[in-house]
Amino acid sequence: MELKTKRTVQAPVEMVFQEFSNFVWFESVALSRGLDIERTDALLDVQEGISWHLSGRIRGKQRDVDINVTKYNPPRATGFRCESKAIDSQIDIRFTPDGPARTKVKIIIAPTAKNISARLMLQSVKLAQKTIEKRISSRMKDFCASIEKKYASKS
Repeated sequence: MELKTKRTVQAPVEMVFQEFSNFVWFESVALSRGLDIERTDALLDVQEGISWHLSGRIRGKQRDVDINVTKYNPPRATGFRCESKAIDSQIDIRFTPDGPARTKVKIIIAPTAKNISARLMLQSVKLAQKTIEKRISSRMKDFCASIEKKYASKS
């Protein structure tokens, strides 16, 4: 099963990629939501291999997730591997220029279950796939709107 969403952003591909790769901002969002996040690599530059350990209450349960950057190809693609006790997910984000100030962004999330209870949970996700994709699309719409606002203020 894959969860997919796509969006066109009114901003150049380099800027869109930079905003989606602003890991410091994502770390601050996690902290503001009450999650503990800790960088687990010793890399200085943004590149493949950057990793974090995230822990906290997610959807009512205490969870621990390890996140690794598996692909970092500016400004075309980035990818992440998220590993938890029950589910692993590969997240791929692709950026395609659609003109000098327009970018198509496509996100693909591919979760895989590690045990029976996770398999059952993913079956319910599969039944609600369209609803979940709409929720992801809505969050992506808001994030892309903030990128467009930044680009408009710079122009």
